[in-house]
Amino acid sequence: MPTIRKFGFDRSSISLLAALTYAGLAMVLFTYLVPPLLTPKMAASILLLGSLPGDLPGYVTRFILSFLLLGVGALISARLFGWDRRDLGLVGAGGFLRSRLFLIFLAAAVIIGFLSAYSPDLFRFYPYSHTLLALSVTESGWFFLLHLCSYFIFYYIPWELFFRGFLILPFVHAFERASPAPTSRGLLMVIASFQIIPSALLHFGHPVSETASAVLFGLLAAWLVCRTRSILPGLLLHATIGLCLDTGILLRTIGVLPGLTGTM
Repeated sequence: MPTIRKFGFDRSSISLLAALTYAGLAMVLFTYLVPPLLTPKMAASILLLGSLPGDLPGYVTRFILSFLLLGVGALISARLFGWDRRDLGLVGAGGFLRSRLFLIFLAAAVIIGFLSAYSPDLFRFYPYSHTLLALSVTESGWFFLLHLCSYFIFYYIPWELFFRGFLILPFVHAFERASPAPTSRGLLMVIASFQIIPSALLHFGHPVSETASAVLFGLLAAWLVCRTRSILPGLLLHATIGLCLDTGILLRTIGVLPGLTGTM
């Protein structure tokens, strides 16, 4: 009979399993507690937030849960596991952000963001609050500036921390420590690319074109993390696309950019 070997679990393995467990629970909660599964009627019943006008209860709930589940929860978990900021990619990217390659990526992100505002599906879907967009047009542009700042702080930073830091670098570092030989770049890229699946699935309810694009961006983000060991390049590119998209939609809505496909 073949010899049956017992699996041994060291502290590092237990931490990684616990991280995956937390990630799964966090993504389930996030999916079920934000639109579209969080209906306008349900959002209107939320304590304190229900008195906000229009779709703002669901909008605020999305940002709060992103900040808490994907951001704060990941940081607390990492602390409990004994991980440091390098395990989460919370370090500088060296000179990469000043490289010609990154500047090309950044310019492409700006172009993609503004051109995406001409997609009928994305134009109808974004920004996350159409009530806020209306207030930005009819009341004050400061509402939209507040949206852009909140979007970056409470959504993009937690998102990249969670998917490109929490779900990549601890596993890469553990594999490198366990391997007796230098790990190939290709294998590191495979490990880093596993986050593509949950990050794409968390786009449930978004336009199909965006969900498909999330897969491609996940590959790019994985490569950037493997190259720089930092979430900063991916964060800047991801946020640039999203913020330029919403800005483009606003500019089309007020007539600064041509080709309006909808009205307030």
